[in-house]
Amino acid sequence: MWNLKSCNKSYERFLKRKTDSQMHRKISRAKSMVDNSQPTSRPHLHNNLRKKRLTKGNCYSERHSQIDIQNKLLLQKMVDLDRKPSELNPSVSIPKMFFRNSSNLSRRLSMLKTINSENKRIFSRLKSTKSEYSLDKENSRHSISRSSSKKTTNKSIAALARISLAAKGVLNK
Repeated sequence: MWNLKSCNKSYERFLKRKTDSQMHRKISRAKSMVDNSQPTSRPHLHNNLRKKRLTKGNCYSERHSQIDIQNKLLLQKMVDLDRKPSELNPSVSIPKMFFRNSSNLSRRLSMLKTINSENKRIFSRLKSTKSEYSLDKENSRHSISRSSSKKTTNKSIAALARISLAAKGVLNK
């Protein structure tokens, strides 16, 4: 602040001590804006009567044992599915449930066969075609463009030099 600046260093120290003491007084007198008192107790939430009731009647442990049995069955079914080889790839398994109750199984299988054969033909055509991209051509195009950009840069530098020399000549006159 403009009124706290002075030419005398001792007076400036006095003003600094004064503002510091005012600040300390204000901080010591400050009151909390947040209620820090202990919350009201709710003992019924800590007792958890439902859990105690279930453990007393042994329903809790029975339910857990049923869940464990179901999890084991599900895990066994998943392992069985993983161990069965599929028709397309022996290392990957496909569940047979898709085809079990299908009324148009033969049509779907024939469509799969045609799709696979078309994919194989497309892949073989892609492998046999030669690339249109040539690294030598691209390198020569790049070197030509770099040399032309250097030429234009050199021309623009020369033009700027002429302009600056002309401006100096005008300033010297």
